[in-house]
Amino acid sequence: SGKTHSLLNLGEDGGEGDAGLVARLAVDLFTRIAADWAHVYDVQVAMVQLYNEQADDLLKPNDGKSVDRGLKASQRKASEGGGWELNDLKWFRCKSPEFLLECFRNGRKRLVYAETMMNKHSSRSHCLLQLKVNCVPRPQMDNITTSTADSSSSSGSHQPAAAAQPGAGAAAAAAA
Repeated sequence: SGKTHSLLNLGEDGGEGDAGLVARLAVDLFTRIAADWAHVYDVQVAMVQLYNEQADDLLKPNDGKSVDRGLKASQRKASEGGGWELNDLKWFRCKSPEFLLECFRNGRKRLVYAETMMNKHSSRSHCLLQLKVNCVPRPQMDNITTSTADSSSSSGSHQPAAAAQPGAGAAAAAAA
């Protein structure tokens, strides 16, 4: 029925008009962020595959030596908003839609498909692309204090201009 293509296609073959929902959302998110001068954003991405009651981190770097046995889930306290979270899930900070989509490409490469009796290209697994978008007001320029540091040398070979002038006293040199 084309769900995979409609959602996940990155539009690399058929151009921008062929891009799926994920690629379009990534571009739109960063376009809106770039247009919002009043806020500072922090965007992070994670990607998980759920299959046979196991959650696998699709973005976690694999050293090739250890066998990944899946992520453990833990229930959050009600005071922390409740719900469940996956322990040790790797989140990546994204500064551009290109990096977000590169993470998405890398995660898709690690997806595991197992054919079913109904469809040899379907697997009854679920792929979750998660985004955290944190937005805070940008500090106002009139509230920002700046300081400067003078890095001039104070060795004997360097003299302030007032001290080098004939007739200038110690007070003039100190004022410089």
